[in-house]
Amino acid sequence: MTQIRALIIDDEKYARQNLLDELKAYDDFLEIIGEANSVESGVERIAELDPDLLFLDINLGDGTGFDLLEKIDRQEIKVVFITAYNQYAIKAFRFSALDYLLKPLNQQELSETLNKIKMEFQQQQRRPLLNEILRNIEGFRPKRIAIPAQDGFSLHDTSEIIRCQSDGNYTQLFFENGQKMLSSKTLKYFQDLLQEYRFERVHNSHLVNLQHIKRYLNQDGGVLQMSDGSQVPISQRKKSQVLAVLERL
Repeated sequence: MTQIRALIIDDEKYARQNLLDELKAYDDFLEIIGEANSVESGVERIAELDPDLLFLDINLGDGTGFDLLEKIDRQEIKVVFITAYNQYAIKAFRFSALDYLLKPLNQQELSETLNKIKMEFQQQQRRPLLNEILRNIEGFRPKRIAIPAQDGFSLHDTSEIIRCQSDGNYTQLFFENGQKMLSSKTLKYFQDLLQEYRFERVHNSHLVNLQHIKRYLNQDGGVLQMSDGSQVPISQRKKSQVLAVLERL
């Protein structure tokens, strides 16, 4: 059997190295030909190396794995998604005949995934085209989330949330209809929950919906003007990363 040429795309160096170490046991049929740490570098490496298979993280620093798939023109490429969040989108992976790995990696699950991939290459089974996969993912990707409060929880469409602001161990959420809500969860909780919906942590106290940014103001170290007129400061540590994200919007 010809070796399967694979590319690892993950924004965490430790995660890439961990997966690389685990995959060494499968070098009889799997060759890791390179790595990438973002949507942009991933697209470049795919064009340069022409891999058969991607080990693709969902949450990347400059976007998502879904964004990357929309940018490449490689209908025959196979994809194994990697995610730290066991959410509804996993149904889409199964529906699209894709596989996925949950972080932290489980050796048995990795073995089952690699055996499945090996069989698909041996049998040359047809995989759904990338545009079909993206449609399936979009169909299953949850658009409403449950937001915990002190007296229960409420359901909201992610697109309605303009921004989230830390309030100690609580989080204040601001919605496009002008309403506010105080949640009993920390800002880190909402960062993990919302990052696949294009939310960006721009400050230790602020998480914003990229779709609701209207202007960048080069004042006081950098300020974002949101769709509701509010202004959100950008921390010095986050400034270069935030500007890079804004340039790609």
